[in-house]
Amino acid sequence: MGTDGYMPRELASMSLVLHGNNLLVFGGTGIPFGESNGNDVHVCNVKYKRWALL
Repeated sequence: MGTDGYMPRELASMSLVLHGNNLLVFGGTGIPFGESNGNDVHVCNVKYKRWALL
């Protein structure tokens, strides 16, 4: 799926939830595994294929 906006970097062990037309991505660890941890929240509106950092 081609998207626009501020897409999350490569992550493992993140949390995802789909709420209506919005896919929310929270946290995760960077690659290589465990080298960095994040607590960012990204949202992708799947209808408009647009990412944003909250």
